[in-house]
Amino acid sequence: IPILQVAIHDRVFLSDRSHPARSLLNNLSRAAVRWVDDGDYTESSLYGVIEQSVNRIAASRDQDAALYAEVDQGFSDYLRREEQAAAIAEERLNQLARGQEQLTAAREKVSRELDRLMNDQMPLAVYKILNDVWRDVLTLAVLREGKGSLSWSKVLDVAERLVDSVRLRSDEWERQRVNREIPLLLADLREGFFSISYDANKTASMFKQLQLCHISVLRGVSPQMQPGSWKHEQRQSSSARERGSNSEIQATEVLKIGQWLSWVAQDGKEKRAKLSWRSEIADLLLFVDCRGRKVIEMNSDDLSNLFHDAQARVIQEIDEPIMDRVMRVVYDMLRQTASERSGDMPA
Repeated sequence: IPILQVAIHDRVFLSDRSHPARSLLNNLSRAAVRWVDDGDYTESSLYGVIEQSVNRIAASRDQDAALYAEVDQGFSDYLRREEQAAAIAEERLNQLARGQEQLTAAREKVSRELDRLMNDQMPLAVYKILNDVWRDVLTLAVLREGKGSLSWSKVLDVAERLVDSVRLRSDEWERQRVNREIPLLLADLREGFFSISYDANKTASMFKQLQLCHISVLRGVSPQMQPGSWKHEQRQSSSARERGSNSEIQATEVLKIGQWLSWVAQDGKEKRAKLSWRSEIADLLLFVDCRGRKVIEMNSDDLSNLFHDAQARVIQEIDEPIMDRVMRVVYDMLRQTASERSGDMPA
């Protein structure tokens, strides 16, 4: 009602986009459309500040521009502080997400290298070292110094030497050469075990098994081999990543970074959140609320299912001022009415 009174008595209300009453209404709408009822109705909450602003306007007898300007200034200051705090909180979340993405990328690279080195004829002792220990050693090298670093090249070379050291050789001279290189290999392996603080007892057991493996190989006897089931597991994992790729592309086309999503949660309540970050490597989307707090993480399949079941929608034109939208709707209605009556829109 107060806004209607201003619109009736102040002729510039409809034409002046910077009118204090319009500015206040726009700011209240901009904040409210992002709000979700989280049960916080205190004076310092968004709900509380909106309520105070509205009550002050409704309770005042002087409905002049100065009152709206004063209330709008106070509410704008509150929004500015909230948005600054939200930006900081959101950036912290994104940093954590980027760190997780880097870890995922490092693990993917390590898996590709180990896939290249491992085979169905690999001794069990070597398989356990590569899969249980050296996987983490390689990952740590990528995260700390990058995949093209000297550290990465060194630990990858150790893995390749380890695999080569248990290859059966018919030539006696070749077996003697390998025997001379084993002490340096073991030293490099111990350095890698130490770099990730691997359990000392497990380390001793693994090196004992590797020693027996080397003895067998140097005698020309095939050691105990690792069953090839791990190959099947890794193929399944790869297929799962491929299955998610198409839906991820669909989700990317529907929702962009910074856009707001509304959906119905399992408890039947509406949720609203902004897409803050999307992993380019892992199938992960991070959503935050108006305060920059994490609301939910979901993958592309989850998002696609929400759209498919009509439980989610993108909130369009969320940043367009509400009064501009209202004026546009009113103008379109008037134009349609005038067109129906006379065929022409009045000047």
